[in-house]
Amino acid sequence: MNNQIMDREELLSRYAAGERKFGSADLRGLDLSGLNLSGIDFRSANLETTNLSRTNLSGAYMECTNLINTILVEANLRDCYVEGFINCDLRRANLDQIRMIEAPIRNCNMEGVSMRNVDFGSEIGIRFVNLRNSVLTGTKGNYYLADVDLTGAIGFDRHGVAGGYWNLTLPDGTFIADWEAE
Repeated sequence: MNNQIMDREELLSRYAAGERKFGSADLRGLDLSGLNLSGIDFRSANLETTNLSRTNLSGAYMECTNLINTILVEANLRDCYVEGFINCDLRRANLDQIRMIEAPIRNCNMEGVSMRNVDFGSEIGIRFVNLRNSVLTGTKGNYYLADVDLTGAIGFDRHGVAGGYWNLTLPDGTFIADWEAE
């Protein structure tokens, strides 16, 4: 299915009218910062390079959504379904209780992010990610960490990383270069 090119005004007008399903919408490069889009369905939408800083996306559904180079600084993604983040800026975002299965988190700045009670399910790869000063209390699942900085992170339990880790900086600054599995 072809993506439907949409501008900010059309999205806001349709959302205000009660529409929540924006599958296959092409919103590339738009500034959607500071909006309330809670409960939106962005299934198969293109949000590449879109600015969603400080946007409320709580409860959003983003299966097969293009989130490459998306700006999500201080966004609220609590209780969302997301299929990964690549090259995203998620500093200080709320990712509490997000659901992810078989999705990558790669090349992201997630400094200060809150990821309380996240269940990564299976086969999640977290690579080349800054998680400094983040809150990871209750995070679990069959995921792996590689080239991740957790300096100052709260609630990280390396024994809960079922997929293993390498090139990992622990919250206390200890560096683990070799692959380890718990």
